[in-house]
Amino acid sequence: MAKYKLLVIDDEFDRRSSYYETVLGGDDFALSFVHSPSELDNLINEPVDGYIIDIFLDRGDWKLTASEVIDNYIIPPLRAKESEARARSPR
Repeated sequence: MAKYKLLVIDDEFDRRSSYYETVLGGDDFALSFVHSPSELDNLINEPVDGYIIDIFLDRGDWKLTASEVIDNYIIPPLRAKESEARARSPR
């Protein structure tokens, strides 16, 4: 059975990585971790099944809320894919 791909976005990954691995590190999930906004820029278009987002991204280079990550990074690619699918579907 294929693993569910999760993208974990957390500004305190070093402190919390063991928790993610303990809870989600079994046979069901493949975890990808984002430690910085630049990594998010590089990974946001990778296909995943879900996201885990730290609610306050306020350390290091992060100066965003989870809501801003969703609005600025996650929703736009989803809307683009949705528009492409609509354009390909016969009417």
